[in-house]
Amino acid sequence: MNYNRLGKIVLNYRKKGMTICEFSDFAGISTFLISQIERGQ
Repeated sequence: MNYNRLGKIVLNYRKKGMTICEFSDFAGISTFLISQIERGQ
């Protein structure tokens, strides 16, 4: 899996005003994982 690409997708949705919880529900992954991806870890 390309985490850099996934990170860019997360950031694009976040720039549109979507919260981590909303994106978590949309994508079906945990808020913890989204937070880690967003921070690049």
